[in-house]
Amino acid sequence: MDLKEQEERDLILEARKGNRGAFDRLVRRFDRLVLSQALNFTRDRDKALDIYQEVFLRAYRSLDQFRFDCRFSTWLRKITSNVCLTEYARDNRREKAIMVNSQISAGGDEDNQGFSPVEMATTSSPDSYRQAVSREIRGKIEEVIVQLPPQQRMVFVLRHYEGQKLKDIADYLDIAPGTAKKHLFVAVQKMKEQLSEFQGVA
Repeated sequence: MDLKEQEERDLILEARKGNRGAFDRLVRRFDRLVLSQALNFTRDRDKALDIYQEVFLRAYRSLDQFRFDCRFSTWLRKITSNVCLTEYARDNRREKAIMVNSQISAGGDEDNQGFSPVEMATTSSPDSYRQAVSREIRGKIEEVIVQLPPQQRMVFVLRHYEGQKLKDIADYLDIAPGTAKKHLFVAVQKMKEQLSEFQGVA
């Protein structure tokens, strides 16, 4: 066990005894990890901050359940994944209830009437054109991500934004590695389909 792992273990043991200072040090050590994953999944800073608070609250209440059979960061990613998916399901139910209660009819987005940043790039500057295309691509990526089913979205986010290995992602989500691989494949295919219009754009 290296010095960093030993220090981590000591902080956890101290936090279990009720030492809030020790837990605060754990929070500072891993706050970016949790917030990054939550933000990449929700694409919404306010929701991500709510998830961040819930994750560390659950972690504090469940410290006695941590068995040191994995790194603390792995345990936190599991909790973060669980909270993200739980909040997603809750928001989805709430949105459906609002739609039913308000009797909102299905329709297109009135604020999005074919607007294209590329078409708005009136200057002939190549850099300006590329920046406009880049903005449109980023917008399309955001659009596809939020439309992915929750587990597909989480796998995609953990792999492409958080740089996690598929076997670790499967562990975080308590799914088979093959399932994680399938989720990633489907998500990437959807992304490629939506971005096909940008292939070959200079």
